[in-house]
Amino acid sequence: MRWDGHQWSQDTSVPLGNYTSGITLIWGTGTSNVYEFGATGTYHYDGQAWSPLSISWGGSRAWGSGPNDLWVVNVGGVGHFDGTGWTGLPTDTQLLYAIGGSAPDDAWLGGQQGLKRRQPSP
Repeated sequence: MRWDGHQWSQDTSVPLGNYTSGITLIWGTGTSNVYEFGATGTYHYDGQAWSPLSISWGGSRAWGSGPNDLWVVNVGGVGHFDGTGWTGLPTDTQLLYAIGGSAPDDAWLGGQQGLKRRQPSP
């Protein structure tokens, strides 16, 4: 569904695949930069069309400080988009459930073993 400022409408261009599995996460910074994560894959909307992304993890939570800084977590890992590409980042074995922050160098992960903070590089 898409909100146009006045009402919700069905967006039939969204690649749903097996609709019963559905979309698990939507995140965006504007009408020409939207990400969709679901059981059928991960897609990016550029304002014109949805394109599949080649990443090996899905997403259940996301946070970003802008279009060139998107963090995505699921129970098994973390992915980061830096504006040019995606990187899977190592984590310990804890189950991850949440992500948030206030700036590119201030991101937090929440999981089974508590909170972890991404520190800026020295």
